[in-house]
Amino acid sequence: MKKKTEEIALKMAITLGNELAGLADIGFDIGLKKNGQPVFIECNCKDLRYSFRLANMLHVWKQTYFNPIGYGRYIYDHL
Repeated sequence: MKKKTEEIALKMAITLGNELAGLADIGFDIGLKKNGQPVFIECNCKDLRYSFRLANMLHVWKQTYFNPIGYGRYIYDHL
């Protein structure tokens, strides 16, 4: 499952990179169906979380990383 998801993300990144000059920072949201099949949800081309750090809102900036990781861990633990 992990390998298939990584392969899909890499193919999408290469395809987008070939079409969009200067593309550098991208992130994909990929969900999984109950059968383990990856499903593309969305692509983000710039990480806006850094705006919290630039605004000296360090607690908020750190939470933007902790919450997704914590949720992912919760899902992993309850599979």
